[in-house]
Amino acid sequence: MTVTVRFGQRLREAREAAGLSVRDVTERAGLPRTYLYALERGDNSPSLDTAQRLADAVGVALADLLTVEKI
Repeated sequence: MTVTVRFGQRLREAREAAGLSVRDVTERAGLPRTYLYALERGDNSPSLDTAQRLADAVGVALADLLTVEKI
């Protein structure tokens, strides 16, 4: 599994665990919804700055989005 795919899966898990919708996260992070969907599918890789904004938006540490373990 690539880092991009793993990041997307972890991002979705963290978002759902926090009870947040895609819209909630994109508004908090200031990103388009289509971009978040692409990230969660593993179709795009975020910059480090964007990855940090997303981690902040879902309330986890950036490292949590890069690990294999469940949240």
